[in-house]
Amino acid sequence: MRPFTRSGEVRAVSGTGLYPGAVTGVWTAGAVAERRFRLLPFFFPVLVRSASCTFTFSGLTDGGTAPIVASTTVTLSSWLALRRGDTASDSFGNTVRA
Repeated sequence: MRPFTRSGEVRAVSGTGLYPGAVTGVWTAGAVAERRFRLLPFFFPVLVRSASCTFTFSGLTDGGTAPIVASTTVTLSSWLALRRGDTASDSFGNTVRA
C-alpha cells in the first residue's frame, strides 16, 4: 500500500505538446493549489485530498509571427487522500504528480 501524500509533496511538470495552431512554444507551470485535511488533529501530518495546477502556453502560430497564448488546468483528486505516485495529465503532457 502506497503512503498518503503530505502537504507540499505534490509537483507539477510542464508538458511538451504544442497547443493547436502553434508551431513552437513552451508550457509553464503555475503554483500547485492543494486541498488539505488532517485525519486526526495534532498528531498526524496534513494530507492532500486534491491538487491542481494551471499551465500556461506561450508560442507562435504557423507563420511564426503571431503569438498564441493559452492555458489549461490539471486536477488530481481522490475520495480520501492522494497517494504517492498518483498522477493526472492533460493531452499536452502537463502533469500533476503526488
